[in-house]
Amino acid sequence: MELDLQNEYMPEILDALARSYFTTLVVDVQNDRYQVVHLTPSRGECGHDGGTAQWETGEYSGSMHKQLMAFVKEEDRQRVGDALSLPNLCAMLRRDGTGKERNESYYVDYQVAYGTDIHWYRAITMALHFGPDGSPEKLLLMFKDITAQKAEEEKKQRELQKAYELAELAERANQAKT
Repeated sequence: MELDLQNEYMPEILDALARSYFTTLVVDVQNDRYQVVHLTPSRGECGHDGGTAQWETGEYSGSMHKQLMAFVKEEDRQRVGDALSLPNLCAMLRRDGTGKERNESYYVDYQVAYGTDIHWYRAITMALHFGPDGSPEKLLLMFKDITAQKAEEEKKQRELQKAYELAELAERANQAKT
């Protein structure tokens, strides 16, 4: 039996994928517009207060980009602003002359501060549709909380640094014996 994914399961598949991200947008590059296709209603992150009116649709380079940057930590703003600009996203995802994407996806990690709490987010972009010249015309932009993943990475980095320091100390002790 062949599944009719176009009609029967597509809403469930999209919903299951969207639950991994707290916000999912489609960006129309040619018209510099975005539309929210998924927004977790209870999220307070990225300036979202539970209402969706300001997030439903609008100009990407102006209003959406400014909303995003308002919540990124100051030291990350320039880097993230450049990374999420339409010219950069299009350059990163553009197809080469063979029709193959330069990158299948592109992401940038950044920090958001809530009082004394720091959260890490990842903005992931994929091209949905390309124009005849290989430039992306529609993008999927998804936001994911990766705070736990970053904390684990930092813990492993500290453990690795400690092991390295112990190894250096042991090597110096062995050298001192000789």
